[in-house]
Amino acid sequence: MKAWPAGLRKINAAQGVILGLYLSRVAAETSAEGLRWLVLLPIVLGGIAIGIGLLATLRRIASRTWPILALAAYVIYPQANPLVALAIGGAALVMLIALNAPSLPRGPWLEIGVFLAALTLYVGTLAPTILPADSGEFQLVSAVLGIAHPPGYPLYTMLGRLFTLLPIGEIAWRVNLYGAACGALTLAVIARSVRRATGSTSAALIAVGALGLAATYWAQSTTANIRTLTALLTALSLARLLRWGETRSRRDLIAFAVCFGLGVGHHASIGLLGFPFLAYILAADPRIVLQPKRWGGAALALIASLAVLAYLPLRSLMGSSFDPSPIRTWDAFVTHVLALGFGGDFLHYRTWDALSPRAGVWVEIMRLQFGAILPWAMLMAVWPTARSNWRTLLLLGGTWAINTLAAITYRAPQTVEYLIPSYVALAMLLGYGLGLAQRAWPRWANATVIAGLALLAALNGVANWPSYHTLHQDASARDYAEAILRDAPADALILSSWHRATPFWYLQQVEGMRPDVEVTYVYPEGATPNEQVWLRRIGEEIDQRPVIVTNWFYAYEGVGYHWLPLHDAWLASREPLNALPAQATGSAASFEEGIRILGYELAQDKLTPGDAVELIVYWQPTQPLARDYS
Repeated sequence: MKAWPAGLRKINAAQGVILGLYLSRVAAETSAEGLRWLVLLPIVLGGIAIGIGLLATLRRIASRTWPILALAAYVIYPQANPLVALAIGGAALVMLIALNAPSLPRGPWLEIGVFLAALTLYVGTLAPTILPADSGEFQLVSAVLGIAHPPGYPLYTMLGRLFTLLPIGEIAWRVNLYGAACGALTLAVIARSVRRATGSTSAALIAVGALGLAATYWAQSTTANIRTLTALLTALSLARLLRWGETRSRRDLIAFAVCFGLGVGHHASIGLLGFPFLAYILAADPRIVLQPKRWGGAALALIASLAVLAYLPLRSLMGSSFDPSPIRTWDAFVTHVLALGFGGDFLHYRTWDALSPRAGVWVEIMRLQFGAILPWAMLMAVWPTARSNWRTLLLLGGTWAINTLAAITYRAPQTVEYLIPSYVALAMLLGYGLGLAQRAWPRWANATVIAGLALLAALNGVANWPSYHTLHQDASARDYAEAILRDAPADALILSSWHRATPFWYLQQVEGMRPDVEVTYVYPEGATPNEQVWLRRIGEEIDQRPVIVTNWFYAYEGVGYHWLPLHDAWLASREPLNALPAQATGSAASFEEGIRILGYELAQDKLTPGDAVELIVYWQPTQPLARDYS
């Protein structure tokens, strides 16, 4: 009999069987219906055969494969839960990498793998179509090369335009994909920076897992938004500056200056990071100040990168189809780029009484993003980083501190998003500290810590998955805007909140729907109560053309107008409705209490089990009613 190859003789039978049982269970659970034992038996036997084969292949490049035994936890897990299976499998994989990292192939494969894995996750949970509010605006300006609200985001808009040219999906989806690409690329940059500085593949994976599965970062990576580009430019700036700290190369300093300049041009708030960036440069090389030849090129590169801002006045002069505040003067340009209209919100919370509760908010945000334990791991990463290179801690800790201080003292509801640069710095700090600490740990301790951190990051992702899986199927913004535009009277005016306005504009300017309808954003006017602003805008137009409002206020009830429901909006009228709308179906019926049913309107033509049914009934009283009816 021919002897077995040496590789197969080394296989631990238990590992192969456990791997096979894990794979067969996951495969069986993909079926929507229960499987009979005659079908399950071949799946189990086939899974075991595949598991043994995979283990034989793995043993050729990895000498330690015992973390596969951790998969037994899901083999005996009493419920079918693909998220738990993913978390346990991911932790085992990271533990395998941690144990065998020195023998794994070098090169850019880690960064490529991180990018592709993250992109797959984000595309798998990507928002499918038009989005409301700012995201809808970013989809619109990318498609028509428009000018977004201050500070304008010219770099984002031009890059977004390139994504709209992709020959897949609808245009709105392509701009959502732009957010996913930036999010995935940021993680690849972090992985490369951590691995290059520490030599630890497993530490790099922990860093990107902690950030990539965090709630807000994941959310931003599935929509059209400017935050993931902010994260990318922050990560690139940090990575290039850390590399310059190792090489003192003018080329690296120039590359940093370009990234930082593009970041400032993207959003002026990134300019605040210049304080820790400059502090790091001076701490790393104090004499550089006296050597202009070493930093002059970087200064010129930074200034040149700001030329991206020229897009705003040039595109405004060209007459973009979306340019709410045309930029025709230098003052208008500066006001737009620096977002001076929001100046009152900057450092709004600056007294101790105001900052104390904001600090509590920050603690809750950290728990929301990373769970209860990972933030403590980030804190403990400070010590090995400080011992190895205090300048690295100055840069990463300073970036965290400046961005956190700016975000928690700013008056806005999007604090979780404004903190994204600090999340990037914390993820890099976690990777650096962990990678440096591993050098002093025995191999078993290293594998245990890595497995624990990987499991924590994976469980955070498991907790977040249901939300993004649901949002992946949410087309409510398109459904709302399409229904109202479709059934709006000819030449109507839609008075809209910002949340609702951008999908209307997108449908009109990108897809050409109902150009006869005018959509106007009703914005707050100082101390004037918002409902009074809406009533004034209605009164100015109601005698000229049909007026539709997207927002309801109780103040509407006492002004004498009549309100006809139009899907989830209202058509205002001075006269009561005396005939069924064109889209309604007549169906007369009378009741003894003095109520006559005239007709109905069913929002959907076709229904499937599980759908919500929206039914509008049109009725009128035939005599004075003695009580309310519902």
